[in-house]
Amino acid sequence: MSDGAAPDAAAVADLAQRLGEAMTQPGATAAAVAAAAGGEVSDDGAPLGVRAPADLPGVGTVSVTRRWESEEPNAASFELEAPVELAELEARLGASRPLPASGPGDRRALLGDGGDWTALASLDGDGAVTAVTVRRET
Repeated sequence: MSDGAAPDAAAVADLAQRLGEAMTQPGATAAAVAAAAGGEVSDDGAPLGVRAPADLPGVGTVSVTRRWESEEPNAASFELEAPVELAELEARLGASRPLPASGPGDRRALLGDGGDWTALASLDGDGAVTAVTVRRET
């Protein structure tokens, strides 16, 4: 991460879309999904070991998990240096709906209306997006 600058919401939505589309391609691998982030892929062979820096200012490294004993991608996640407004991502990825909290202070929203992949937004106390997880649904 660089200087804490807020990323461009349209670019964040585009990154989520690229990751989701890469994840659902026939024969997709975790490394190929990480490569969709735009940076050099680093793979240490661990289940959570595929990473690549995003090619966007204000967006951290993209981490891609694999399905059990497979190279097939399961989910990709990235943090934002500064929050973006949920409404700005909704405008590009579809309406959101809140998800039940998994613990104190946990606020998440599901973006879009389903399909082969979904985007989950982690929210701060003001309801702004601080991280995005794109997960495969098929």
